[in-house]
Amino acid sequence: MDILLVLDNLSGKCGANVKIALELAEEWSTHGNRIYCLTRIDNERQVDHEKEKYVDEIFTFVAQEDYDLTLFIKNNEWNKLRNLKKIQLMIFNPMIFLKMMDKKFFASSAIRKRYKTNIKKVCFENRIDAVVAVTEPFYIAMALSSAKIRAYKYWIMLDPYTNNSALPNYLKIIRKIWEKKVFRRMEKVFALDFVWRDIDYLNRNLLKKAYAFHLPKIAVGQESLMIKPKSEKNEIVFAYIGQFYNNIRNPEFMLQLFSKLPSNYYLYIYGGGSEEIVDKYKVILGKRLVCFGWVNSDMAERALDNADILVNLNNSVSNLLPSKLLEYINTGKPLLNISKIAECPSLEYTNKYPLCLNICESRITEEMIDSVVKFTKDTYKKVVAHKEIEKLYSDCTCQFISKDILNYTFPFLCKTSHA
Repeated sequence: MDILLVLDNLSGKCGANVKIALELAEEWSTHGNRIYCLTRIDNERQVDHEKEKYVDEIFTFVAQEDYDLTLFIKNNEWNKLRNLKKIQLMIFNPMIFLKMMDKKFFASSAIRKRYKTNIKKVCFENRIDAVVAVTEPFYIAMALSSAKIRAYKYWIMLDPYTNNSALPNYLKIIRKIWEKKVFRRMEKVFALDFVWRDIDYLNRNLLKKAYAFHLPKIAVGQESLMIKPKSEKNEIVFAYIGQFYNNIRNPEFMLQLFSKLPSNYYLYIYGGGSEEIVDKYKVILGKRLVCFGWVNSDMAERALDNADILVNLNNSVSNLLPSKLLEYINTGKPLLNISKIAECPSLEYTNKYPLCLNICESRITEEMIDSVVKFTKDTYKKVVAHKEIEKLYSDCTCQFISKDILNYTFPFLCKTSHA
């Protein structure tokens, strides 16, 4: 069977969603399927040749819209401006204003149309049997749903779209209309379990199209990370890898907690975001807070290797989960899991992990501090055997999930071509 995967980008800066999709696709290819990929490129997002190994062929098209907009609005100077100043700047930059309006109210219609055109072209020229849209961004699923093709249409939903807590109600109403329309046009929709849990606005027939799955981040057949020799200076290294957001993943509580811990506890941060908060604690924690900034995947792997204890900071919403959580668990190392809400989706994964301390954000007490210190002493230089991890999280492997999706969706396609 020929399967076309439609992705946001295949650059070295592609997010966790793309990596999940590629790992699933690689597993699909072991079952005799041919995997193609369609993605956009721009000045910043060129195809990373390392990712070519996951698929049989890659089709690209140029789309500068998002790149131009990102240069304008995703920089520190823009973020520091007040709303009135932002409005004034947009008045003097009408093209940027139009692109912002198009993205917000018309689901990036320009780039969406380009995706639609190229989906039709690739399907026609290569006799594709099934097309799989991977979101975010949502306009990829919209493009596929409206494309007039003979191939079967599927959607892998790795981020919430309508149920985004940061959205005003009027935008949620618009998004709900778009999302229902996409659902109706798809054969099946595959969603991460925590994304799917609160999509209660769909009717029963649309819900029947859904298949929920766990994060496929547990590797099979590898070993847990080696235990490092104890530091001569008796330093204990906690490592956080990822991004901070002032609204949904604010680091204030985590940093404040570390300011109360013993002086030989060091926090290494690999990533960025919430710079004003982090800078404040650089003064408070001094040399105990080490910020490396954004790092490549090799450096991130070394960070996991060198840490004594890993730190997972969760989101303040129930339908988003940091993808790094399962990567942390995969190492076998001790894990400090910090939740912001009682119904945090991480708990389904961490409650069964043997070397984990779960803390819910609240007032920092002596009891909380003592629990972190005790956990550190009890688990220092310990690891969970990877065979035990594979048993505990057998439904979180690419092998399990990709096979399950194939069995649930594609078996009838293997008998007769649809295109």
